[in-house]
Amino acid sequence: MKTSVKAVGLSLFALFVSAGALWWFFDVGKMGTASMEPDIRVGDTLILMTRAIQVRRGDVVRYRAPNPSRYIDGEVTVVHRVVGLPGERILVRDGKLWIDDVASGSAEGPRDRNSWYQGDPFLDVQLGESEYYLLGTDPSNSMDSRYLGPVHREQIRGKVVHVIR
Repeated sequence: MKTSVKAVGLSLFALFVSAGALWWFFDVGKMGTASMEPDIRVGDTLILMTRAIQVRRGDVVRYRAPNPSRYIDGEVTVVHRVVGLPGERILVRDGKLWIDDVASGSAEGPRDRNSWYQGDPFLDVQLGESEYYLLGTDPSNSMDSRYLGPVHREQIRGKVVHVIR
């Protein structure tokens, strides 16, 4: 009897430690805008890693939008894809995205990169050592770095690791 009580107590302890670790490293959120459609839809549930993340090109991250902003009132968290890394030069010329003078057309990011830039004839941004350039998949519904500017590393709150529809 004593052994089974001890086993139950040990199991409950392990359960609480595991739940605490999950709570510490992960967060759950809902997609509230159409900025990432069709990849992530309004209402999709997002599982985010919030600790010990390495931000890479192509990652979808949640961040605190710069405040104050002429486009957004108050502090808002937003979800977009990383296209520019610290120290890189982001250039849009003739509807095409260039990163450090190399045309970007890889599979990272949206299916049609040029759709991001319809209406943006020219853009030239040099990122600082802790700045990222973030863009949404759907440019007509996206208040991203084109409007809000580069995002500092400390503004990034988590990386999307799974989407539940």
